[in-house]
Amino acid sequence: MTLQEPDFSHLYHRQRMGIRPGLEGIQKLLHTMGNPQNRFPAIHVAGTNGKGSTASLAASILQAAGLQTGLYTSPHLIHFGERFQINGQNPSPALLKKLVTSIEEKEDRENPATFFEFTTAMAFLLFAEALVDMAVLETGMGGRWDATNVCRPAVCIITSIGMDHREFLGHTTAAIAGEKAGIIKQGVPVITGVKQPEALDVIMQKAKACNCPIKIMGRDFHIENTGQDLFTYRGRRTYTNLNPGLAGNHQATNMALAIAALETLVERGIIASDIPQAIIHKGLADRSWPARIQQLSTNPAVILDGAHNTEAAMALAEYIRERTPEPRILVFGVLEDKDAKAMLDLLTPLFDRIILTRPDTPRSLDPEKLAPILPKTMPFEICPPVSHALETAMNLSKKTGCICIAGSLYLAGEVLAIKSHKT
Repeated sequence: MTLQEPDFSHLYHRQRMGIRPGLEGIQKLLHTMGNPQNRFPAIHVAGTNGKGSTASLAASILQAAGLQTGLYTSPHLIHFGERFQINGQNPSPALLKKLVTSIEEKEDRENPATFFEFTTAMAFLLFAEALVDMAVLETGMGGRWDATNVCRPAVCIITSIGMDHREFLGHTTAAIAGEKAGIIKQGVPVITGVKQPEALDVIMQKAKACNCPIKIMGRDFHIENTGQDLFTYRGRRTYTNLNPGLAGNHQATNMALAIAALETLVERGIIASDIPQAIIHKGLADRSWPARIQQLSTNPAVILDGAHNTEAAMALAEYIRERTPEPRILVFGVLEDKDAKAMLDLLTPLFDRIILTRPDTPRSLDPEKLAPILPKTMPFEICPPVSHALETAMNLSKKTGCICIAGSLYLAGEVLAIKSHKT
């Protein structure tokens, strides 16, 4: 437990309310607060994968350029305050508590906000009171009915479309794209890295209907791998020798989306002039985003990744295949609403042994249910809790090869908490 958690534990009870589609609740709450979301422009980021990384990259570059910058992401990994940043810093527990109290005093107690509505209202109030020049807002899920979708965007980014949260967003890429495209506002520029023709068509049609200029990766801006983990971006300007700061080729895509969005802010006059290459490099170097193919240690190499769906598992598998030593052990824990079989089908061929565990959340899947979907020849252990799984993996590795921990951001947060307590 951390010192912060007891102060905010009552907020977590709101998670029992689940997800409430629609914007009426957040709009009513914000109205009682004086509509703080209207007091700053925003970069609004939606997508199945990459939206958190893209948002953090954009925020870091804006900060390097001298702008007072807010960043709102979810979920947090260890501390509740990780969801909110101003210029790369989390607010103090005292400030967070002040925000909570202020909102609770104005809230309709007969119709309380959901957990995500409440935290989104906290972000808006925090950024408004801090007089941020720009906020970067990551959607929680979807876009159309996401609580962040009441913001005042200067540019919208849709990173990717994948088959996640199908029970809420739809069962086809076109349907899910329609929900993500719900963040598109009249006349607001759109940046996208979506590749599937049927999904991209939905986004382009929505942009056209809203009279929005749209930039598509591979058509209007490009990213090129020039070797040794360096990339060249070509768009309004050309930026060379860029390193996204996080492992995996997919991070270069996220970097390109962030830069394209910032160039759009220049074109709209929101940023006064083109961002110098030195500022881009500084923003990339200063950026930190844990649990995204994060190497925790060596001998053995311990890789932590929040991959929690098929597309993220595919990106992780590419990195494991190309960049990690053998023998390899996978520590895997997943939530019950995820396609665990599809993820394991991608990952298990790369590993010599699997350790199945259970993140400490009511939504986690019993690892006993994972065992039958493993290949019959795959050696495995079932090791809840997570601390036991980590200890088992270290003992089996004999300080050689690679241990990869993946399947859920909840799992990743628990691992980082265990690591922080040991250091």
